[in-house]
Amino acid sequence: MFNLNGHDWIPANGITCSSSEIQLSDIGKKKVIAQTVPANSDDKIVSVYDHLTGKTWDWYNSNTVDYDGIPSTATAPGRHAWITFKTTNGKTFTTYVISPAEKLKKPRVATGYNSAKFWVDYPNKLQTSVRIQVLKKGKWTTAKTLGYFSCGNSNPVTIKGLKPLTNYKFRVQAYANGMIGTPSDIVTMKTGSKKKPAIKSIKIVQRKKVTVKGWWRKHWIGGRISRYEWVPPYTYTKYKVKVTLKKKVPKIGGMWVAGNWVKGSKKSYTVWVPNGAQKGKKLTIRISTALGKGYGNGPEVKKVIRAK
Repeated sequence: MFNLNGHDWIPANGITCSSSEIQLSDIGKKKVIAQTVPANSDDKIVSVYDHLTGKTWDWYNSNTVDYDGIPSTATAPGRHAWITFKTTNGKTFTTYVISPAEKLKKPRVATGYNSAKFWVDYPNKLQTSVRIQVLKKGKWTTAKTLGYFSCGNSNPVTIKGLKPLTNYKFRVQAYANGMIGTPSDIVTMKTGSKKKPAIKSIKIVQRKKVTVKGWWRKHWIGGRISRYEWVPPYTYTKYKVKVTLKKKVPKIGGMWVAGNWVKGSKKSYTVWVPNGAQKGKKLTIRISTALGKGYGNGPEVKKVIRAK
């Protein structure tokens, strides 16, 4: 077969490309150059198909074509077909775009004495899972992996096996379709003391009557109010208690006493018990040490006294 120049037709045996893969963030910035093999073939590159936009450009007729694409951020994490170049004799070459997993927000963390509780925001993509990682001996290790629906502020996740009074670094990292996201910012937290407070005595030092006005309680079914129920007025007694320890607990920032945070290591703590009780009923007091208001909680001690 001859071409119009009088020499044998030189067919295209294929197409080479300057990049077989490109990062999603480089689309629209970095040109990809495609060339026929051989470079002087009589078969030309005649069309370019963009898989991300679904558009075809078929006015090309050249041995060499460059393309930089239309910027996109909507591609799911993974390796996806991007551009297909095609010659007159049907030879094709497809380049791919690498879409990384997202960078997640740093988690909210609350430590105990041997554990840590995490609140992880939902990823932007449904198919994304989240790895909770802990730095141990200079190496980041995955302590737990969460699916998308295990995230959210209503689904705290706990990891165990931590050492008391130890500083830890935590982070989260997205994983989707074989792609790993940039790790989140690091959260540094210290675990609490494992020592339980030794209770010497708990005494009621003050009482206060509380009157609650009547109100209409809403009952919901399927996201709608199904009925109202009248709750009549009632009274209860609120109690202030003094908790005395046998001795101060060292290496703490304060104490949780009946749901109240009291700063400092002391011999005694005086607080109002939030819920109160009816006269003659039991009053439950829970006490635990902590390094701070939101972290480093120690083991809990539960005591029950009679409300007089």
